[in-house]
Amino acid sequence: MQSRRRVLTNKSMAELFGLHSEEALARFAVHDFALPVSEADGMRHFIYDLMSTQRDMQHFYYRMTSADGRGCLVRRTSLRLFDSAGRLVTVKNTTQAVSPNEYDEAVRRNPMVSTLAATGDLRTGRQLLADAAKDHLVTIASMAASKDGRAELDAMAKATEALAHMVLNRRDMC
Repeated sequence: MQSRRRVLTNKSMAELFGLHSEEALARFAVHDFALPVSEADGMRHFIYDLMSTQRDMQHFYYRMTSADGRGCLVRRTSLRLFDSAGRLVTVKNTTQAVSPNEYDEAVRRNPMVSTLAATGDLRTGRQLLADAAKDHLVTIASMAASKDGRAELDAMAKATEALAHMVLNRRDMC
């Protein structure tokens, strides 16, 4: 069972969720808020995070989307602490807004640092921001119902297999 012992946020992060800072802290602490990503981005983020659970530190980039569809590119640094038996005991995450140029440069150097690029979404930072409101409305079910959507889901599946292969071969992702 996961429990949060300490949660910190600032006004900008709270506003991205459409909340006041105090409300954001209270809701974050009890896991009571909508994920700030579209369904497809959420799936990509989950796949990426799952594949890197044994890394003690990682930096990665993704797009957050507010409830009204505003997009923001961010870099998240995750620090994971393990006990002597190798069990995960603490996760500390820091999220910082980044420019489309920083996002693009990071992906150019290593596509595996982006939850989006690593799972098949190769749009630029500017394209991701321009498409945020439209993408936020797309569901996995609607993707499965269209030819283009199924192709995107297939690309995610292919990228997931590649990520799994890398993990199984213990190659460094980031």
